[in-house]
Amino acid sequence: MVLSSKRHQIDMTRGAVLPKLLKFAIPLIFSNLLQVLFNLADTLVLGACSLDGAVGAVGSTSPLINLMLGLFVGLSMGANVVVAKNIGAKKEEEVKQTIGMSILLSLIAGIFLLVVGLLFSKTFLLWMGCQPSRLADATSYLKIYFLGIPLSLLYNFAASVMRASGDSLRPTMYITIGGVMNVLFNILFVAGFGMGVEGVAIATIISQGFAGICCFVTLITSKTNICFRWKYFRIFKKQFMELIRIGLPSGIQGCLFSLSNVIIQTSVNSFGDVVMDGSGYATHFDNIVYTVQNAIALSAMSFISQNIGARNMKRVKSTTLIAGATVMVVGISLGALSILIVRPALGLITTNQAVIDAAVVKVQYIAVPYFICGLLEVLSYALRAIGKSLISMIVCVFGSCVFRIFWIYVILPLHRTIQMLYTVYTISWILTTILLAIGCIISIKKIEREM
Repeated sequence: MVLSSKRHQIDMTRGAVLPKLLKFAIPLIFSNLLQVLFNLADTLVLGACSLDGAVGAVGSTSPLINLMLGLFVGLSMGANVVVAKNIGAKKEEEVKQTIGMSILLSLIAGIFLLVVGLLFSKTFLLWMGCQPSRLADATSYLKIYFLGIPLSLLYNFAASVMRASGDSLRPTMYITIGGVMNVLFNILFVAGFGMGVEGVAIATIISQGFAGICCFVTLITSKTNICFRWKYFRIFKKQFMELIRIGLPSGIQGCLFSLSNVIIQTSVNSFGDVVMDGSGYATHFDNIVYTVQNAIALSAMSFISQNIGARNMKRVKSTTLIAGATVMVVGISLGALSILIVRPALGLITTNQAVIDAAVVKVQYIAVPYFICGLLEVLSYALRAIGKSLISMIVCVFGSCVFRIFWIYVILPLHRTIQMLYTVYTISWILTTILLAIGCIISIKKIEREM
């Protein structure tokens, strides 16, 4: 395995922001896009085998998976912020302590989720109102998927601390190779052995496991301060409290955000198999727009965190503004592209015109205004990076969770159409973005006064 070295790292505290931000973000964007395409490969293989029902079953599990992973992915973001701040402040011992502790937390979280997933997958899907015709496949997929959760979380935590140092290239390389393996094993298991959703789930485990192990070995063999040493494989109170202070609100925010999506998916399921399957197909287009924007927002979080550690507030503000403008340009462009290609692209996968029509509706109502969600992500990550994770959580819980639940149970029954259901995304994004912008302005001014 390639050893860590300074050439893989980016100094985020000096130089022009946009070129360095793009240099850091492009591998992450590439990684995220490949992941979406590899997930699309699941759909292509299932669709090619005339398994539209399996596509709907796999697609219906995404909100539940995101909900269960949300808390711990938030903690991995907390690890990213703490490591980046200590790098900016030149505190190498604290960096090593946080990395060792992060790997331990990933192991504990992975085992916990594995047990919960195996015991309660079917129960959770029943609570979501999963269609009976999709329940067996969805349950099988989830149970197998959660067998690989420990390695998936290992990747999340290890990749987060690597990116905190400016190294976004090698996590991208590892997940890319894993994704290629995913495609190959999909073809082998589904098309070759006729395994259906079970084959897709096993292929996913293999790909995520490969990436997680590669990141871990890279940290073990590192000769820099971004390394894992067994003597740090324990809890350090100071770093733990800082990680919890930043990561726990982020995780709770992610969980509640995913919970609102679970509720929305439950409502989608209630419109029947066709809408459920169409939503499963459309999710891939939504994910393309989201993952590119999310990569830029995550990159900005690392930049802002390092500059908070270096006490460079001018660079904190410029990074936030530049990242916000970038995600809006990207979001508008990709949203428009999605509208143009959704119908012909899905025509290559399935011949069910009703399912295609249902997918087009979702893309029209979600992918097009996704640039607002991108700006929301930048502002939310900026608040986490400057240590105001609790503000981000409160705002997002109100704007994206409470409001969505209110919409589904109060507004939607007044005009119960799938279009009315999808409209909640745009309105909640606008409301949350406005509140986050106010929170960012107030918080940054307060930190400047304190400095």
